[in-house]
Amino acid sequence: MTDLRASHRADSAMRSLLKATAWSALGSADAGTAERVPRDLFRLCRGRSPRVRDRALSDLYCPLSNQGTAGEASPAAVKVLVTALRDGLCLDREPVYDVLQEIGRTTVVLRADLEEQVLADIRSALSAGLDVYLADDDLVPSLFEVLILLAPRHEEIVERLRAGGGPAAEALHDALEHIEEHTGGSP
Repeated sequence: MTDLRASHRADSAMRSLLKATAWSALGSADAGTAERVPRDLFRLCRGRSPRVRDRALSDLYCPLSNQGTAGEASPAAVKVLVTALRDGLCLDREPVYDVLQEIGRTTVVLRADLEEQVLADIRSALSAGLDVYLADDDLVPSLFEVLILLAPRHEEIVERLRAGGGPAAEALHDALEHIEEHTGGSP
């Protein structure tokens, strides 16, 4: 019963998080509006089965990162997903990191007049999640892809990993040790 209540509270928290954005007023990366994005973000984070979450991942591709193109809704989706990760609302974090890295790889915005601002907002929203990414014990490849997107902050990331301990720090230590063994020096 307690698990069911916790699940309902998390569902409610996710719905509240999604309602804080006027999605229908935002353009998507596929020339439409973002009206369906909150439904798909909910399914991505709270979907009860891997199949539901995978379908949501697929359904989010076009409106948020269509062939390297972002829409106005893309930065808002990053903010929601980072908050959902931070608040423990995601049943499976890997597909969430998949969406974050796809949005983070965008280089063009459908509305050229908004391109500079939307891309800056995406980078800012991704960077705001650094503490969440570094604290994550689930070392999935898509998490590392998100960290790579934050390459301008690589020195801070390496230092925080070294200081923080945990699986990510151990993986970093092993990688640095491997580099030293095979190159005769540090990276």
